Amino acid sequence: MMRVYKGLTLIKPVEPGSVSALKLSVIIATNKGPSEMEGLLRDLSVQNYNHIDYEVIIADDSDGKWNLDPKSANIPYPEVKIIPNPGKGKKSALLNAVIAAGGELVITTDDDCRVGPDWLLSIAAFYKQTNSDMILCPVELTGNDNLFMRLQQLEFASLQGVTAGSAAFGDPLMCNGAGLAFRREIYPDKIEHLGSNIPSGDDTFFLHWLKKRGAVISWLESEEAIVRTEAVKGLGAFFRQRSRWASKSVFYTDFSTIMTGAIVLFTSVITGALITGCVFYPEMIAATAVVLLVKSVPDILIIINRLHFHSKTDLLLWFPLVQIIYPFYVTLSFVMGLFYRREW
Repeated sequence: MMRVYKGLTLIKPVEPGSVSALKLSVIIATNKGPSEMEGLLRDLSVQNYNHIDYEVIIADDSDGKWNLDPKSANIPYPEVKIIPNPGKGKKSALLNAVIAAGGELVITTDDDCRVGPDWLLSIAAFYKQTNSDMILCPVELTGNDNLFMRLQQLEFASLQGVTAGSAAFGDPLMCNGAGLAFRREIYPDKIEHLGSNIPSGDDTFFLHWLKKRGAVISWLESEEAIVRTEAVKGLGAFFRQRSRWASKSVFYTDFSTIMTGAIVLFTSVITGALITGCVFYPEMIAATAVVLLVKSVPDILIIINRLHFHSKTDLLLWFPLVQIIYPFYVTLSFVMGLFYRREW
């Protein structure tokens, strides 16, 4: 974790520059209908990027919900390609959309996300500056301002910190398909390279596949590149999401990712056991406090870095509470993930 933090200290903010004649393909894989995507499509219609230089492709896995003229669905963007999925699941939908894409650079996001007007410009300019094979964009949680939401934002900041710091250090561990860009020509031509037998993880399996091939994978530190997505509502949805994330971890083959995940899980189990033990054996409180303090040092350094970037340092108030409950839901999510089954 301290290595991740060291990577974060290497990151420099990037301002969007001018770009000309770079063709982009924005791909949205979805199993939902048009009405649930109007906000994102509206955002894409007002991008500060030449409209003739980018296309929007909807990779449709919705069983016919997109079987209509995009203009009749109140979609503001003038040209939307709808690519039906001949296979099944998100990975198949993405692969077919990438094959149909005409842009040099492919950018993916999720159907429930929102982006700013300079989103495409910031990514395209960074690609021109770095010639990266893959670009990881920052993602931010939004939603109702309540305690549950704040705790999710704080925990998500740590995940974003690991994503950004590990990439900056040259050993990327994970990514988020809600804000991901890559050169079209490097996308694998077979779904098997994306873990076809595992429903989720299209983004991270792709990253690991590229990493093994020595690809240049970069983090884009830009406020304009932020993708905003709603936090889950309710504990049930929260644990289903975390279980889905945990379910794919047992299939990873990247050594650094496996070791990091094992350390996080081991630390969570031990810390959770110590906290529980304090209830029955008060004499354990001092030793448990020391363990929590040591564990908290890299955690808070990583989180502060990301909260500064997102201008949400007020969330640090809830850091002690998250440190106490985190070991329990991480352990529970991993156990649930072993039995998790989902097609999307």
